Amino acid sequence: MISRSKLFAGAVVSGLLSFAVVAPTAAAQPMAGPEQGRFTGSVVGGIDIPVGGDVHGGATSAVIPLGTLNPAVTGVSAELRIESRGYADVYDDAVTYGVEGAFGLSDNAELFGSLRMLQADEGTVQVGNAVVTASTVTAVPVGTRLPVQGRFGAYEALLFEAGYRQFFDLGGGLRPYVAGRIGFANIDEIRATFTVPGAGITLANVPFYDETTAVTLGGDVGVLWAPAENIALGVETGLRWTDGPEGNDAGIGPLGLGSINDEGSRLSVPIMARASLRF
Repeated sequence: MISRSKLFAGAVVSGLLSFAVVAPTAAAQPMAGPEQGRFTGSVVGGIDIPVGGDVHGGATSAVIPLGTLNPAVTGVSAELRIESRGYADVYDDAVTYGVEGAFGLSDNAELFGSLRMLQADEGTVQVGNAVVTASTVTAVPVGTRLPVQGRFGAYEALLFEAGYRQFFDLGGGLRPYVAGRIGFANIDEIRATFTVPGAGITLANVPFYDETTAVTLGGDVGVLWAPAENIALGVETGLRWTDGPEGNDAGIGPLGLGSINDEGSRLSVPIMARASLRF
């Protein structure tokens, strides 16, 4: 089922594509990009593709009596061997959308500030194995590898960023640009559910990352086209980095896995569409 956030983002992108049709077109000489001393408002929307960073790291716990987690497997002890998993392993591409305001320093440069939402639906992945080290249960002999599954809550962040954008002129109304940005992201709490199906063990709704304000950095490349005076449509991509949220060890610390949520930084490539109106 398509989430409401993806439906909303799809509507935003559709709005971007139809913006030029409903906007005023009384222009003799369209020019995309900034104009010295004037403000520009934009709406943006698209996807954000994870290309680096780990949702969690790897670790090996001390031997744990599994009977403390499920009495049905009393007599079985195992070592938890957790492997690192990246954002691309756990989450699909994120939906992102927002608004931006900019001020023209010249006809080729502007300062901008943006407010943007980023959302990736919850995801499930095998995070490692519980390797049986001792057993009095015939059905679970020593050496058995019991898969450990992890289901991680949605990654949601509200980003506030500011930056500088430099434009170039190709003629024909096309204005390519490069930009740099810095800001912070308010990342929502992330909880996880861990299961060992082969041992009937479930650790549900475990705190994993606390709500955190994290630093963001990025660089963009894009191009604008002016269908009418003071109106611009464009596409952009780039590279974005968001620092990791603060780990919460309340649930996983007693299992000897408190180090696996010391990760969390995210590297991604956005593919965005924008529609801009210059005032």
